Amino acid sequence: MDTLSEVLNTDCCWAQLVTLGSDKLPVIACRGFTPDMQREISSFGLEHSFNHEIVGLGHKIIIPNLSKDGNYGISLFEKAGFCSLVAVPIMTYRIHGVLGAAYKVRKRVGGDFSDLLAVIASLIGMSLNKSMLHKRTTVKEKPSGTGNPLPLELSAISSDNKSTAVEPEEIVDTRMGHQIDTKKNSEDFQEHIRKMKAFYRSHLP
Repeated sequence: MDTLSEVLNTDCCWAQLVTLGSDKLPVIACRGFTPDMQREISSFGLEHSFNHEIVGLGHKIIIPNLSKDGNYGISLFEKAGFCSLVAVPIMTYRIHGVLGAAYKVRKRVGGDFSDLLAVIASLIGMSLNKSMLHKRTTVKEKPSGTGNPLPLELSAISSDNKSTAVEPEEIVDTRMGHQIDTKKNSEDFQEHIRKMKAFYRSHLP
């Protein structure tokens, strides 16, 4: 989150993940969030209009002026002094969660910016897929009679800028209602990685 904030010059950025067995999307990493903001946005269920648009439908949300937009029920950002916002789905072959950024000035976010944020979100999604696949492989290869393997952890930055560890949960596609085996799509997945990396490199400053 520190790198994202500095490179994109955001006043606030955050990531939320969909978890199995819950309709909530907890904030697993953030920068510029107050505790109240983190608590409120983490309480939104999948049926909330903001989450439904991004996680349920896979759409981006771009709001250049938060004071004139009440469609998504996210007044918490305006109350905290933010004026504009962009949020995209974290996804590969399924939706993992939400990646967002906000500014304390009115900012007309162009398509290039939202596309770049979407690429970063896809890279996060690919990292999550690799972590889960490696974790499953470790579990399968673990000799019987031994303890549980050490969990793979994501390094997250909390609102007080202290590093915290969050273990990725099993994630489901909320649009299709089932898990997708990325191994069956390995060739397409590798091609997706190649395209995302090429797009990301082409948008570096």
